[in-house]
Amino acid sequence: EADGLEAWRALPPAVVPNMERLLRDSLNDLVEQELDPSPIRHLPMLALPLSAMPSVGTVQRVELPLSQLRVDELAGGFLGCVVDIAGAKVLPRGGVGAEILKLQPSVAGGRGDRVGLTLRGVCGLRILERKGAPVGAGRLGPLLVQEVYEWTAAENEAGGEVRILEELEKLRGLFDACGELQRRTGHYSAGDLASRSLDELTQEGLANLNGVRLAGLGIAGPDDFRAAARRRAVVATHAAVSILRGPKLAEYLCDPCSVLRQLRILNTFLGTMETVFRQSL
Repeated sequence: EADGLEAWRALPPAVVPNMERLLRDSLNDLVEQELDPSPIRHLPMLALPLSAMPSVGTVQRVELPLSQLRVDELAGGFLGCVVDIAGAKVLPRGGVGAEILKLQPSVAGGRGDRVGLTLRGVCGLRILERKGAPVGAGRLGPLLVQEVYEWTAAENEAGGEVRILEELEKLRGLFDACGELQRRTGHYSAGDLASRSLDELTQEGLANLNGVRLAGLGIAGPDDFRAAARRRAVVATHAAVSILRGPKLAEYLCDPCSVLRQLRILNTFLGTMETVFRQSL
């Protein structure tokens, strides 16, 4: 199993001499209340087209020019991925932390100037340095980031597992309904909810994240049913995000948050999608 995330977590936190100034910067657009308890560290970052972005719980292969990579930055086996947004003046608020499962030269076109990376999305990232880095596909260099907690005090205060499972059941129902309506209408521009059920996508995500400690959760033991329920809810939420397309997918990947907020946003979006589909029948 890859262990790039744990190796990165073991690094000492970054020394940020003036955190207040960093947070107050209007281009960074952050407030202290948004921050998670996780340490702030530097992480090599890549800007990728939306179609090449991994989501948490997915495995994605990308090809990049060798000139855009630095071997020393890849040696740790973990990097950050952000959506390359055309015309953006600053980086997105967040991205996805990905472990490098495989790195090999690309043989496409018979050239040796490209490299293939197989990436496994393992966590959401909050970007604290959104300006001062070149915006465009390829290497951005090490930036200050923070791992986003999947489960926070907000989930516990809202009712814990009971509330989250209620929201998840609502998501499952909307996912199924929208999938059926997609088959009837043929409208797939927002994502494919018809080909596979949310449960199938969740099982695949759980398999891809086997052995990965999700921030705010830890690893569930064989008899820890509450922890297992939390983990499944988190992975199911990411699975639902992973099948979206276009601006809505970019919106979720660029602003990662804990599971309750993510579920609420997804349920609102899929509820709207269901209404639109029914009106088009």
